[in-house]
Amino acid sequence: MLRLRLAFSLCLFSLIAIGCGGADGPALDLAPAEGTVNLDGSPLPNAVVTFHPESGRPATGRTDDSGHFTLMTKEPGDGAKIGSHKVTVMADNTMSGEINSEDAYSVPDPNSESAVPGKYVNQNTSGLTADVTADGENKFTFDLEK
Repeated sequence: MLRLRLAFSLCLFSLIAIGCGGADGPALDLAPAEGTVNLDGSPLPNAVVTFHPESGRPATGRTDDSGHFTLMTKEPGDGAKIGSHKVTVMADNTMSGEINSEDAYSVPDPNSESAVPGKYVNQNTSGLTADVTADGENKFTFDLEK
């Protein structure tokens, strides 16, 4: 009987430990991150900046009128996964308002003209990278050119 209780307790403890990561799986190692995007030397407003980690969930942020963005992965301001990222920037005249977890990955109207050259929209061609560190300032500046 003692062995059965012990086995049951260990199973229960294991299930609780696994479940502590929340509904989306284990907790992510995130660090706050922010930055600025400029296009041809001027702040780029209303652009979506995405940090793509080598594995895992990307982080996104939308630039304000001064080109400043703050990244989120699951909740506003929680930052990006610690590690190396490829970065993309997408902006066009169809996007406006605040970014949230539901529209973070939305695709703009393909018929609209983008303010940002196409190479910056693809993580394999953007040439933009960032390293998010656990103990660093994690402030990034991206200077784009048409």
